[in-house]
Amino acid sequence: MSENKHYVRPLGRQLVRPPLARAVQQIYRERLRQNAKWPGQQHPPAEWHLILSEEMGELAQAILRESFPEDDRHGDSSVKTELIHVAAVAFQWLERIEEAEHDAIH
Repeated sequence: MSENKHYVRPLGRQLVRPPLARAVQQIYRERLRQNAKWPGQQHPPAEWHLILSEEMGELAQAILRESFPEDDRHGDSSVKTELIHVAAVAFQWLERIEEAEHDAIH
């Protein structure tokens, strides 16, 4: 077991490295936050795309801010924070697709 000391098990039996585990946990926490703020979101693909694009725009602003710190016109979120938001929205969209597919089968 010593060869696995750098791994954790947050995803069932699959061994994953701590950075992946932390990333997944952060995305999951953001999903919970989004669910609390906007429960039961059901959108057509075009609206999901718009929501995801808005998050991508915030990510672009964070990248600009980190690339040009002397320019303060680009908000105050970090690239990491915005990546978590982008991933959480993408996961939520995917969840809704999975739910629709499951409902169609059952």
